Amino acid sequence: MKRRRLRFETLDAAIEEINRLHASGYERLGSWDLAKTCDHLTVTMRMSLDGFPPDTRPFWPLRILGPTVVKWSVLGLGWMPRGVPLPHPSLGVTDPRAEQTAVSHCVAALREVRDAEQFQRNPVMGKLSPKQWRRFHLVHTGHHLSLLIPRT
Repeated sequence: MKRRRLRFETLDAAIEEINRLHASGYERLGSWDLAKTCDHLTVTMRMSLDGFPPDTRPFWPLRILGPTVVKWSVLGLGWMPRGVPLPHPSLGVTDPRAEQTAVSHCVAALREVRDAEQFQRNPVMGKLSPKQWRRFHLVHTGHHLSLLIPRT
């Protein structure tokens, strides 16, 4: 199986894809299932809305390249590399929930991001506008969901 190329234009399209994967089932290409993927996406979205932990400090190349190269590749090209270390342990998945609960929380967070007017500063890319934050979440969600291949 080959990784999908997902490019969401709207947060509602991302919600539809999460619901489709949940309803129809999927095959995993990576180590995370839909529940773990949704947990990770939810934590990231919550931090963009509520703030990042004070000790969030990306590894040194991202501190130097983040405001220009990372911002350009993620927001401009819509591309994220696979296997980048997480800048903070809380962005990992430590408490996997039942899939239904994880999906519900992720969909709620996507809707909140869609409707939000204010976001926090990104520890890697710096200050982002609401439009840029939404673009980040579209790219980030597509990046992770591309590793889950729908059965139907």
